[in-house]
This record gives sequence, C-alpha cells and structure tokens, in this order.
Amino acid sequence: MNKLFILLFGSLLCFCTSSDKYKFTPQDQKEIQALEQEYTRVWLESDTLGLMNLLTDDIVLQPAGMEPIVGKEAAMNHWFPDDGSKTTINSYTITNEEIDGTSEIAYSRGRGDLNFTYEYNDQSGDYQSKSISLTIYKKNENGEWKISKRMWARLNN
Repeated sequence: MNKLFILLFGSLLCFCTSSDKYKFTPQDQKEIQALEQEYTRVWLESDTLGLMNLLTDDIVLQPAGMEPIVGKEAAMNHWFPDDGSKTTINSYTITNEEIDGTSEIAYSRGRGDLNFTYEYNDQSGDYQSKSISLTIYKKNENGEWKISKRMWARLNN
C-alpha cells in the first residue's frame, strides 16, 4: 500500500511540476497589469459599462466590514446606487505588490489611493482613501482575463 501511495504521489508530483499547460506566463502578468490599468481608467472616466465589462458575471465584491456583494447587478447597485447621489473619482492609483497564478486563475495583492467627491442632495464633500486589496482574476471562454473577486480594506490615514 505504501509503495502504491508513493508511486501515485510521485507521478502526480512529476505531472504537476513538469506541465506548462497551467503555467502563469509573463504574458499573463502583462494582461493582468493591463486589466488593472483599464480598471482605474474606467473609474476615472465614469465609464460604468466599461467597468461592468471587466467583471465576471459572478463577481464577488468584499468591502471590509460588509456582507459580500454577489453578481454584476449587485455590484452595479452598490457602486452606483439609484438614490440621487453622485460620486466623481478625482484620482485613483493602484500599485500591485504581487501578481501570480496559473494560466486560468490569478491574483494580485496591492494598494490603492483614491480621491473622490461625493454629492448628495445639496451637500458635497471631498474624500481620500488609502486601501489594501486582493483581487482574483479568471480567464473567460475567449481567453480574456476578468475580475472575479475583489476584496479591499481602508487603511487608517
């Protein structure tokens, strides 16, 4: 029994370490970086359709201290509520500190710096938020990377 286990485990180990099929390539990393740049661009340009096109249909947002927000419609309602409020992104930068994964699923860990104006009724305010984030990406059936999960937490400024 032990010899069979060792043989099977050894075969699996050889298969997993020798297969390039699932290897995360420099091209994958460039595509993830480009996706993150597009993510910041669509926010800066208030391009809601462009933003939604960067997400998987089953997107899960996990803001710190909140219940998960699941699906594109829920993400849209969270980010762009139909309550008469208006948020304008004045500046937004994302700095990725780590990007890795496989050829089908990847993640990035990074920091964000967001400056925005929030208007509701007759009141308006400017805000700044520094945050940390963890994002998971999946390749779709067309081979395009999409944002699948995004978690973030605000840092104490």
